[in-house]
Amino acid sequence: MPMTGSVIARLALGVEFTWAPPVWVHVVLWSPLVVGSVMAVLPRIKGITVALQHRYRSTEEEGRLGGT
Repeated sequence: MPMTGSVIARLALGVEFTWAPPVWVHVVLWSPLVVGSVMAVLPRIKGITVALQHRYRSTEEEGRLGGT
């Protein structure tokens, strides 16, 4: 899964070099796309993070590191 920022940056650069719109057009065009794509990816990344913490029993206790 490509990172959201790199995909949107490539698209924004493509639009800039092809049509050269004013800055406000970029703001109006890319802001909803950035927010929407982050909101789509964030729950999946959070789920993976919680699953990995559960799998490897991540804890802040001194005696229990990793999966011990």
